[in-house]
This record gives sequence, structure tokens and C-alpha cells, in this order.
Amino acid sequence: MTLASPVADSTLTSVSFLPHHGVLREASSTTKLRVMFNGSTTVPSGETLNKYLMVGPNLLPALVVILRRWRRHRFVLATDIEKMYRQIDVHP
Repeated sequence: MTLASPVADSTLTSVSFLPHHGVLREASSTTKLRVMFNGSTTVPSGETLNKYLMVGPNLLPALVVILRRWRRHRFVLATDIEKMYRQIDVHP
């Protein structure tokens, strides 16, 4: 991330920034500072970023389906997707 500078281009009529803040967790040994984005912040016109985002289907299967599937196998593996959302490389 870089510091946002004032917009000097006169062709742009409006510019928006996604508000964010840091959450400090002293007890964490791996990620002490985590960035939290807030797409529900309203602008003076009352609009929010979340209002314009498309809502996708629920991708989580029902708990009953998961438990039934686990009972069919002798061994089961479970995992956690760590740091899923901040793993995209963007050219500066």
C-alpha cells in the first residue's frame, strides 16, 4: 500500500478511497498487525461500496452434508485457508 496523494487530474470528477485501519494483536506470534477494510463506510451522499458489490451464492455446504460425507471415509483431513485475501500480487 502507498499513501494516497491529492488528485491532480482535472478530468476525474470524483475519487473514492476504501477506508481501512489496523488491528494490533499483541498475543499473535505471526501476524501482529492485520489490516481491516471497511466497505460499509458511508460517503456524504449516503452510498457505500458494499451496496455496489455483487452478492454471490452461498458456497458453504450444509453441516449435515459435511458430517455425512466424513462418515464414509476412514481418515479425514481438515485445514484452514490462512491469509487468503491478501495473497494477490499487484504490480506497483
